[in-house]
Amino acid sequence: MKANVLMKCTLFLVLAGLLQSVRAQLPAAEYQPGTAILTGDIKNFNPDQNLDIRCAAPNLIMMRTDPIFIQPDSSGHFRQSVVLKYTTQVRVKIGKDYLYLLMSPDNQEYHLSIEANEKRSKMPIHISGPYAEINNSFNFKLKRLAVNMFVPTTCDLTPDQYKGKCLQDLNKINTENNSLPDICPEAKKLMELTNAFECLDNLCSCKYAIIYSRMQKDSLQRMEAFGLYKDFRLPDNYFDFLKEIPLNEPDALLCYNFSSAIPFPGYYDTYVDEDEYNKYILANAPMSQEEKEMIKDFIAKKYTTDNYPKVNEVMAISMKYQYIYQKKREKDLAELKKQLPLLTGEEHPIIMELADIRFARFLFMDFKPLTPEYEAYYKQSLTNPLCIALLNDANDSMKPKKKTQPKAGFILRENPDCAADQVLNAIIEKNKGKIQLIDMWATWCGGCRQTIKEYEPLKKDFPNVAFVYLTNETSPLELWKTLIPDIAGEHYRLGAEQWGYLWNRFKLQGVPYYLIIDEKGEIKDQFIYTNKKEVQKKLSELVNR
Repeated sequence: MKANVLMKCTLFLVLAGLLQSVRAQLPAAEYQPGTAILTGDIKNFNPDQNLDIRCAAPNLIMMRTDPIFIQPDSSGHFRQSVVLKYTTQVRVKIGKDYLYLLMSPDNQEYHLSIEANEKRSKMPIHISGPYAEINNSFNFKLKRLAVNMFVPTTCDLTPDQYKGKCLQDLNKINTENNSLPDICPEAKKLMELTNAFECLDNLCSCKYAIIYSRMQKDSLQRMEAFGLYKDFRLPDNYFDFLKEIPLNEPDALLCYNFSSAIPFPGYYDTYVDEDEYNKYILANAPMSQEEKEMIKDFIAKKYTTDNYPKVNEVMAISMKYQYIYQKKREKDLAELKKQLPLLTGEEHPIIMELADIRFARFLFMDFKPLTPEYEAYYKQSLTNPLCIALLNDANDSMKPKKKTQPKAGFILRENPDCAADQVLNAIIEKNKGKIQLIDMWATWCGGCRQTIKEYEPLKKDFPNVAFVYLTNETSPLELWKTLIPDIAGEHYRLGAEQWGYLWNRFKLQGVPYYLIIDEKGEIKDQFIYTNKKEVQKKLSELVNR
């Protein structure tokens, strides 16, 4: 009883904080495709320093756009066009620090004056240009919610205690920010919304925060910890806080992190069966008996080890039948749209249309436009002008373009005709005498594709280095063939046994994964990810030795 009273009081305080914000006049997030110009000057700039600069805008359908990698000139100046569909925050990474700049697509300049240091963090920065007062206050005066719930003590909390802590943390930081004098109300409003969505992310991660907490506390393997929480359920009223989260606030669209607050089907379910996908395709897909046995074996054994021996074969089967699961997703979307008015307390919440277009992310994953059936569905379901325009733009971008020639240096390789344990030697032998960067990736891995773009300039810096790309059968063949002509280098799509050997040899948990090979064919380095400057340094050391 006391816990319920405390929870209601906390919810009231959060709501009061959100409603009692000083009246703020922020720009409207209306569809207005165009560009903003980001410029900067870096004092104490050292071209050899690994000062990673990049920016990215949110994407309400795909969650975020691919980052733009910014290279200052020798004097430390840079100028970069940023494509936007509407006014919103853009995330800018400078060294180890992040800025969030409110920007409009009206071709105006936003300038950063940066004083570099050796640590590449906590560098003095001043922002000028449109919304300068908002941007400086938001980034340098107000506090952003940054509570890490993935810590060993979290697993000792009940879901209600976890929820209470998240809401108390939000109320505390809002109170602190609102007490600060001489801060423009627009910046306070923007930070209040941002913190609400940071809190929402923590609240919706309850199960996974507890699982990863248990892993740390008891030194468990990942899947062993997941097995302990197979039957984990949230209380029926767990999501009652959603009425107090500003999901339907028009200004929410201005926040960079709002795109992460848009729900997928099943997002607000109190019970999640981690095996649901495989169970569904097992029951409904036209599988061979061998495929069925493999899926059954995986379900039976997955919680006993982090290194299930045929995980890639299972993933290939799962990818093969994902079209079957799409019907289940459609039913789950309909259920989510029934839930949202009840959960948010609004009859026609804008978040419902945003959830509708977020669903299109599943449809665009294979880089194909909407089918006529989905076009008809969206024509009937959408009324918000921004949602309609963004979906139309995304759909147009997926339509077939006029065929162009593959990039110079693109080579499609046949898989080596050899035993699985000789596959790496056979691939390396093709370029023996050259330094090689081998990239193990997958078409479905957004981080892999992002890093391929990040590393692309290295091909000009090191024209004699061989860039070799390895994927496997979890990358759908037609999608792989569509993507790779734009990636200069040598491409292999390995079978299950050959890929499985690499997976086990390097004890992989996922992709991407990289190998650097010297002229003698020996592995000189291997890593999960590092930024372009670090890879450039690694390659330079081999080239110049």
